Amino acid sequence: MLALDLGFNFFNKETEFGYALVVENVGYQLIKYADTRELVNPRIHIGLRKGLAHAPFDFVITAHDLQKPNLNYTDIIDQENTIDPLSGETIETSTNYSDLIMRHINLGVIFNPIKNFNVRFGYNYQRQRELRLLSKTGGAGFTFGIGIKIKEFYIDYGQGKYSAAGTNNQFTITRKF
Repeated sequence: MLALDLGFNFFNKETEFGYALVVENVGYQLIKYADTRELVNPRIHIGLRKGLAHAPFDFVITAHDLQKPNLNYTDIIDQENTIDPLSGETIETSTNYSDLIMRHINLGVIFNPIKNFNVRFGYNYQRQRELRLLSKTGGAGFTFGIGIKIKEFYIDYGQGKYSAAGTNNQFTITRKF
C-alpha cells in the first residue's frame, strides 16, 4: 500500500480568516491480497476559521467526507427494516436533505481570553445523530477542550462525549521544531 495525505492551509492574521483543504488516503495498493486489489478510499475535508476583530472568539466550520454525499449509516446485515413484514414490499424512505448536509458539518468556537490560552467547544451533528440514545438525552456529539502554550510547548486537553456509556479524554503535549 502506498498512500499519502495532502493538506493546504492559509491564515490571514489581518482579517483573522483562514481556510484549509485536506485530502486523506490518496494512494494505491501495490500488492494484491488473495488476488484482489482493494481501492483506497480518499477523504476530502474543507475547513474555515474566522476570528472577530474586537472579541476573543474564533468560529470554525468544517465540512468532512465531501467525497461521499450520503453519510447515513446503512446496516447491510439488518435488511429487515427496509421490507414491510406484512406485505413484503420495499419500504420507501424519504430523503431529508438538511440531514444529509448537516452530517458533513462540524461546528466549533474557540475562546481566547489571554495570549497562549484557549478554551474550545465543538459540535458534530453526525456523531450526535448516530450515537444518541432515544431513551435519554446525552452529550453525544459535543466536545470541549483547553489549551495552553508554555515556551515552545503546547499542552492540550480534550474531551469528547460519544455516548451515555462513556467519555473520551485526550491529553497531548506537542512542540514545534
